[in-house]
Amino acid sequence: MAAKFRDLLVFTIAFMLVPKPAYAYLDPGSGNILVYVLISLAGALLYTLRNVFWGLFGRKRENTMKHDSIAVFSEGKNYWNTFKPVVEALIELNQPFSYYSMDIDDPGLTVENDRMLSRYIGEGSAAFARMGQVRARVMLSTTPNIGTPGFPMPRPQQIERLVHVCHGVDDVGLYKKGSLDHYDAVLLVGDFMVRGIRHLEKLRGLDPKDLVPAGLPYLDDLASKMKNPPPPTDGKTILAAPSWGTKGCLFVYGSRFIALLAEAGYNVILRPHPQSWKTEEKLLQRIQSELKTYENVEWDKELDGSVAMERADVLVSDTSNIRMDYALLYERPVITLKIALSDPETFELSDMEGAWMDKAELEIGSVVRSEQIEHIAEIVGDILSKKEKKSLAAFREANIYNFGSSGKAIAEYLVSLVQE
Repeated sequence: MAAKFRDLLVFTIAFMLVPKPAYAYLDPGSGNILVYVLISLAGALLYTLRNVFWGLFGRKRENTMKHDSIAVFSEGKNYWNTFKPVVEALIELNQPFSYYSMDIDDPGLTVENDRMLSRYIGEGSAAFARMGQVRARVMLSTTPNIGTPGFPMPRPQQIERLVHVCHGVDDVGLYKKGSLDHYDAVLLVGDFMVRGIRHLEKLRGLDPKDLVPAGLPYLDDLASKMKNPPPPTDGKTILAAPSWGTKGCLFVYGSRFIALLAEAGYNVILRPHPQSWKTEEKLLQRIQSELKTYENVEWDKELDGSVAMERADVLVSDTSNIRMDYALLYERPVITLKIALSDPETFELSDMEGAWMDKAELEIGSVVRSEQIEHIAEIVGDILSKKEKKSLAAFREANIYNFGSSGKAIAEYLVSLVQE
């Protein structure tokens, strides 16, 4: 009887675990609350049955409980290049850990190693709620606002140390307010982050966090994939890489600056943020229509932006982190199109004494304001003629900790917390 029940349960769960294609995008603001709740409940049921299945019939791992010393929490595949160097270093150190992801397509879930216990936890609010119940000595996450009122993930009560790893070169000014208030430690990209964090702690009466010199794992991952030396450029290729939403230069300036560059004879690679293709389809369709007559404008939709970056002589962007990726890795100049925040009071910047990026964007290139946009082609020509590359390597050296080895530094720090 038990065998028949097991066979029936295995068949049922195996049927439910077969992925089905999804053809719809649910916008949380669309009003489909009932549908969202039903999907969350279905995901919770599937997650529970999946864990029952592996608990009853899955292969046993040696010292399974040791995997709960360190928990790595990822919101999805877009963050894998942040966690990959850390995961590899933890495995190299022979440290057991668990890896939780909200994305069934996360490459981290495919890693086969006895030191790493991978778990898919579903999507949406239900997945955040599950992470709030995880037990571990240490949890590593990129997710801001954990524990903030209104955010779906509470501060996990059974986590002794909550550690934040960054996924961009900047201070905390463009984080939403309270983003890191419930973290115990922050892995610093560079020393420039310290002032803002300490100021916010003092302002809010928070206990001081551990501020750990770490670096930026995803920058190291990009560097490891680069051709050395990078292939030569043609001297007239511009990469335009807008952010998405109201802070994106396509939203603010439209296609005008792209047209001006194309008319000046530059080859333009237009690479919108991946999120734009999901949430700003009408905007991109309009931009495509307006630029269709320019043969020297091409669109880049590749997930990996390294090919476009290595071809470009200059990058034109807005607040996007790609500015620092490009400047620090390829040591080529960046033009920042200045855009005012539409809701500055919602960001940490409104409680800080200035922004590090305001100075940094001048050190990596030039800043163009709205009244200068008509002269964008001349500004590009001027910055190309100067060939100012000498300062960018020095800028990286002065501002980025452990360039090329941040994954190892972070893993060693996590292991030291477990061993305390």
